[in-house]
Amino acid sequence: MNLDKLASTAKKLNTFFKILQKVIEVSVIVVLCVLAVLTIATIVDPTVVISSGLTSLELGPLSVTLTDTHMPDNGTLLCYAWICAAIGIFFAIILRKGLCIIRKILTPMTEGRPFHPETAHDLKTLAFLSLLLGVAQNLWSLAESIISMYAYRVSGLLEASGVQSITINYTLELGFLVVFFVFLLMSYIFSYGAELQAEADTTL
Repeated sequence: MNLDKLASTAKKLNTFFKILQKVIEVSVIVVLCVLAVLTIATIVDPTVVISSGLTSLELGPLSVTLTDTHMPDNGTLLCYAWICAAIGIFFAIILRKGLCIIRKILTPMTEGRPFHPETAHDLKTLAFLSLLLGVAQNLWSLAESIISMYAYRVSGLLEASGVQSITINYTLELGFLVVFFVFLLMSYIFSYGAELQAEADTTL
């Protein structure tokens, strides 16, 4: 194994993930600031329009343009936005935690020590974080559909002729389970590698 290449690659990845952490942090701050400004603007002037340009509703490959009567009011829109922001921040916290663990795994690799004793435990933590993130994403996909129906008053579209019913088509995404088991397998591999490395160091 070329440890110099390993260390060099690990350093580059460590820098990349560090930048990505900062991007996540800045994005969360920007979103909170924008929502705070819109909320204050609505409180100061209830007649201000903040939903301009949000007349389209995506239904799979179709894009439906709604009339003004089906547009959500400022209060509903802000409530929807704050819920989305809260869930987005939850995802951001998980991602940031995951990036911290990845950087922790990369740190000994930058020193030419790929099989650090704690790496297996860190990979197992990553596995459960990916599991948590996958479950949360599935729950959010379902919740987003339900919230959108209420926010855009989609049930009112039933009054139009030619529309018999509106249903939510939800598909459970299980791809995160593959990621979970891959991380779990990697943790066992690194645990075995750490044991071999410890035996080799003892022999030397």
